[in-house]
Amino acid sequence: MGFIRKFLEKKKRRVFVLGLDGMPFTLAQQLFGMGTMPTYKGLTEGQGAFRPIDSVLPPVSSVAWASFMTGKNPGNHNIFGFVDRRPGTLETFIPSCLDLKSETLWEILSRHGKRVVVMNVPTSYPPRKVNGILVAGFESPSVEKATYPSEVGMKLKQMGYRIDIDPWQARQSRKKFVEDLYQTFQKRQEAVLHFMDEEPWDFFIAHIMDTDRMHHFLWRQWEEKDPEFHARFVEFYARVDALIAEVMQRLMDEDELIILSDHGFCRLDKEVYINHYLAEQGWLSFEDGKGDNLSAMSPASKAYSLIPGRIYLNRKGRERDGWIEDADVDSVIDELKGCLLEMKDPASGETIITRCFRKEEAFTGAYCDTAPEMVVLSRDGYDLKGNIKTDALLGPSELVGMHTYNNAMLYSKNSQLRDGPACVTDVMPTILQVMGLNLEGLDGRSLLIQ
Repeated sequence: MGFIRKFLEKKKRRVFVLGLDGMPFTLAQQLFGMGTMPTYKGLTEGQGAFRPIDSVLPPVSSVAWASFMTGKNPGNHNIFGFVDRRPGTLETFIPSCLDLKSETLWEILSRHGKRVVVMNVPTSYPPRKVNGILVAGFESPSVEKATYPSEVGMKLKQMGYRIDIDPWQARQSRKKFVEDLYQTFQKRQEAVLHFMDEEPWDFFIAHIMDTDRMHHFLWRQWEEKDPEFHARFVEFYARVDALIAEVMQRLMDEDELIILSDHGFCRLDKEVYINHYLAEQGWLSFEDGKGDNLSAMSPASKAYSLIPGRIYLNRKGRERDGWIEDADVDSVIDELKGCLLEMKDPASGETIITRCFRKEEAFTGAYCDTAPEMVVLSRDGYDLKGNIKTDALLGPSELVGMHTYNNAMLYSKNSQLRDGPACVTDVMPTILQVMGLNLEGLDGRSLLIQ
């Protein structure tokens, strides 16, 4: 009977998830070696597991966290990028949780009687009803509108909680950006610890967008050991480690702690304007000769791109003036793939595109009709953009860091995880299994070793 009781208690243990947006596995290892994150390092040397994982296609936060929260690929949850288009008009828009066509992890747990606290996860605005508290992520227009139930927003506002930094300020002053970053993180930490202390919960996720923001604006300074900002980069991660220590003080031994990131990061050297290349190669044109937006695309166009590296054909019956027949899609994609793989940096002669994934290789599911025909990945340092109006293939960027598909990370305190290929989508079914639940119809697979 004692064994059965312990088994049931293990099945009912709580799970705390800390999402460190864009923190690479290898960066964590570097910081461990520097002594910057002693708490996190000590945890990874314990009985659990610490391993690299892949992101999703395309590797952007909105898509990756949608895949995490649903356990499904974009073809089954309908979020394909931070920006999307309406095929019938070619007008662009920013997808939200209203466009997410799947039940989330916290809704599933709520349905099974679990109490949840969800904080700051991308693609969670507008907030859905849960058994507990939900504070939506950076897409939220204000703290007051970001929460379920609504009264939580007023409490957070009184606490000085911030949804996100001001990314435009970072473009004007790195020093002010760092001050904003630290203050935002401090308020986020205070809110996380407040809810851990004051609210009952079975599942708690705290997402930290601030790591991604810092990487975008300070990655080069980190790599080059900038005399001012390298130290601030390292200090920020020391503060993240202090948060991990605070969380650990509030967890019981049997509780599971999961720390993960949604994609990797590397230095950004140049922006790549794929639509410029498509126009130059005769795949894309605009009715007025030089379009300011996608809706100005001429009917004669064969293909266009949305950020990052999503390639769409001008398909008959889908796009506004589409004319490419379904029977011709495969041959057109083959031709376009060859063209994209020939794209080179004029200065160095290096090829820019390293991998091309056809739709059927990247996605499966009910929403593939509106998915891109291809997703392409670039060489590190070349950030793929969807700008319409540019005068050259390559250009400088205000950012110094960019996302990578590989080198995301996953840590679990008490659970052994299998080796082999794994991605962000696999984490959700892993959490369900830790909490004693199994759900059919997911694309991800639990990583737990039985």
